[in-house]
Amino acid sequence: MIKRAASEEAFPNAWELPGGHVEESDETMRHAVTREVLEETGQVVEQVVGEIDEMAWEGPTTNVQLNYVVSVRAGQDVKLNPVEHSAWLWASQGDLHDLYMTPEMRVRLEEHFCLRRSLSRLIG
Repeated sequence: MIKRAASEEAFPNAWELPGGHVEESDETMRHAVTREVLEETGQVVEQVVGEIDEMAWEGPTTNVQLNYVVSVRAGQDVKLNPVEHSAWLWASQGDLHDLYMTPEMRVRLEEHFCLRRSLSRLIG
């Protein structure tokens, strides 16, 4: 998870998942996901594991956020853009209660942990 910088206009200091916009140069959604994770965290996505429910919100335009669960290459340093984010952490489900985030993000993260448990049971 990454913490939005205090200077961000929308949701300052809120914890969130890495994300961004699909760009014209993105050939696939997977490309957009891997690019955004790399840009925001310096992490290389190894695999897109699953998808959790989208979020929608109104601003000057209607925004839709698609949410994916990924695995990243082990042993990499997290590198944040300090203009956008001030901190990072690998969070467990038990950590969520103490972190400031939007209610919608909290729901998506709970879904993430449910998906992980389901996949763990399937894999063994």
